Amino acid sequence: MTNTLNALHTQAWQHLNDAVLQPTHALHYLALSSIDPQGKPQARLLVLRAADTQTASLEFHTDIRSTKWTELQTNPQLSLLGYDPEHRIQLRFNGTATLFGPETAYTQQAWQQLSVWTRHSYCGGPPGYELSAPETAEMTAPPDAATTAVGKQVFGVIQFKADTLDWFHHPRGALRRALFRYGPAGSVQSANWIRP
Repeated sequence: MTNTLNALHTQAWQHLNDAVLQPTHALHYLALSSIDPQGKPQARLLVLRAADTQTASLEFHTDIRSTKWTELQTNPQLSLLGYDPEHRIQLRFNGTATLFGPETAYTQQAWQQLSVWTRHSYCGGPPGYELSAPETAEMTAPPDAATTAVGKQVFGVIQFKADTLDWFHHPRGALRRALFRYGPAGSVQSANWIRP
């Protein structure tokens, strides 16, 4: 484990970039917390789709019919949390979401990069709607393009721009914590050790 702020910041973002490509990586799923219309925090896990160290931004995909999409339209401030148990590192980000709906070129490009299996996950009813029984049908063959085309109409991209990264390493007896603040372009404006 590195002892310099610059090196551990680089390492944290390297873990995030690795997590984008490795579905079994501990940081492949991050908890996204938004605020609902009643002012209550709502957290859920999302798959990390992209990480850009230079701009301090992360990307996620979602169904635009989901409550998180509506919550972020109202209040784009959010918090992200990830934990890597192998390295005993917690990453906590605060920042702002920018939403890209199905009509945008950015989202259409992201859709083209998805596998047909992932596209199919956007083809059902809205997230959270009631079912009379669990959906248990298992697909044995990939769906075709015509089957998944309906999902494209409800597919959205959440681009998260970090304001801060609270890095926390907690092995037994050697707690360390650091806070990084980012400028508008994504560069680190300040980096400080803080009390765990």
